[in-house]
Amino acid sequence: ECTDGCAAALDKVCADLPERRALIQRLASLVGHNDSIPPSCLYLVGHTACGKTSVVKRVLKALDVFNVWVDGTECYSQDTLFTLVLSRLSEASTGQTDNNDKFVHRLDDLLLQRQQKRMVLVVDNVHRFLRFPAPGPIPLLQRLTSLVCSCSVGVILISSLPWEDLWPCTHSTVPLQMRFPNYSQDELVAILSRDCPAPEQSAAFHTFVQLFCSCSKLSCINLCQLRHLIHALYPIYYHPVLSGEVEASEKHELWRRLLPVQRRVVNNFFQHSARTETVTDGARRQQRALDLPHLAKYLLIAGYLASHNPATLDAQLFTKVSEKMSKRQRHAAKKPGKKDVDYQREGPKVFPMHRLMAIFFSIVEQPIPPSAHIFSQVVSLVSLRLFSQETEAARALDEPHYMCLSSEDVVLECARSLDFDLSAVQGAA
Repeated sequence: ECTDGCAAALDKVCADLPERRALIQRLASLVGHNDSIPPSCLYLVGHTACGKTSVVKRVLKALDVFNVWVDGTECYSQDTLFTLVLSRLSEASTGQTDNNDKFVHRLDDLLLQRQQKRMVLVVDNVHRFLRFPAPGPIPLLQRLTSLVCSCSVGVILISSLPWEDLWPCTHSTVPLQMRFPNYSQDELVAILSRDCPAPEQSAAFHTFVQLFCSCSKLSCINLCQLRHLIHALYPIYYHPVLSGEVEASEKHELWRRLLPVQRRVVNNFFQHSARTETVTDGARRQQRALDLPHLAKYLLIAGYLASHNPATLDAQLFTKVSEKMSKRQRHAAKKPGKKDVDYQREGPKVFPMHRLMAIFFSIVEQPIPPSAHIFSQVVSLVSLRLFSQETEAARALDEPHYMCLSSEDVVLECARSLDFDLSAVQGAA
């Protein structure tokens, strides 16, 4: 059983999160105290902003359980996940862990050095692992308890997707599950009312939260979004009271004055989501491209040039040898031949990774060394469907091959945002 200190800490967690009292008590009974064996794999599922992460963090802290926390959004590969887990246990460099055996052995050694009796590994946003090659790291995480010998290891997986959506990619056994339901309207009002900016305004703030939640219950049930909108609108709602124009008890008059502003603020807040749901697929790609990081835009331009320019023109377009050409040679290099025009009319072509990197390093504005960050941006472009990866076996064994799926309009917008002259490096103008 828990000590008196742990029991008092759990009571405080339940008092802070009364809407999740039953789930807090169940999670505490499953995780247990420091002398008990943690669950081999516990899967927590629920919609966004329903308290999963907050409950797990507070319960583990209240029980004083040693834990390692990893967010799936930080992991772009299985090797990155392993490196993050090991780095939480040791400040020294853990080296490359490119397979499951190395990760398990290194984890066992680090836990033995720390003389830990039990540890809980928490992986948040585990549905992000769906983009990894099958079967991914989930089957290994489920068996981690039986693979690590130096201490008792438990695993908690947190996701917004049901296990049935993960199983086709992992084909692993079904773990013990805890479902976090959505908050009801009364629970949302109770939670949001705790954010009152001043004690003397508690009654007015509670009335405002009730009115806002009742008007927004059909369009938004996300706690984080509701909290953001309430914090933006409440000062406007309460301003007539502070100026002495309206009494605090006249809630209908206060709401009538707020209504035009409320509609405009809510529309602006959801404008991005509404636009992404109604635009075409081409416009989605354009929006994604404009939201790319700085180096990823250069990679997109390099991929577009590699897909639409013949490889024979790379030396003329991307090296300084052409500066030493005679006037007649430069004119002949710029004039597109019939073969080059036909090449562009046939559509985008597949290009190897080394050609993409060669064009990228020649057009980027300042010299940068090759790094894993640059290669991870290529994976991001594939996941955004701006690139497609060639899956032909003969090419896959040699090196990765890609094709640029982005249209010329999207690439031109990226080039304009970078102040890059795209026409100067196109094979046929």
